[in-house]
Amino acid sequence: MFKEYLKQRGISIYYLAKNTGVSYSTLNDFVNGKVDIENCKFGMIKKISDVLELTLDEMYKLCRNKKMVYSKKYEIAGELKVVHKSYHIVFDDGDKRMNIEVCPVNAINDVFAHIAALWEMEEYFAEKEMREAYEIYIDAKKHADNAH
Repeated sequence: MFKEYLKQRGISIYYLAKNTGVSYSTLNDFVNGKVDIENCKFGMIKKISDVLELTLDEMYKLCRNKKMVYSKKYEIAGELKVVHKSYHIVFDDGDKRMNIEVCPVNAINDVFAHIAALWEMEEYFAEKEMREAYEIYIDAKKHADNAH
């Protein structure tokens, strides 16, 4: 969304770098979604918003690419986030907050990241189900052995 905003206004990454003092490579990663706004330093976001004449709220809304992933099988929702140039699926398992790395951010993965995130989340719960079933089996086996 932020990249489209810049494109619509004819603003280049080079222009932002020149007018904010933020390095081109840092801005390139930010503009291309390799770094989420939540992982950026406040000073950088303030400089960019000042140059673009946006409030910090407007800047945040423009840059926040929140993507939800939902598993019908397990009836659980997760959020696909960008952390350190990688996609992560973040979801709750009871009182635990899970954060699983899915894949690096790049043009190909941009298309499939939500599918891979769903697969990772469902794999997590499938493995949990297997562990729980195994524990029940072991418990039942112990009780059966003690009965004889």
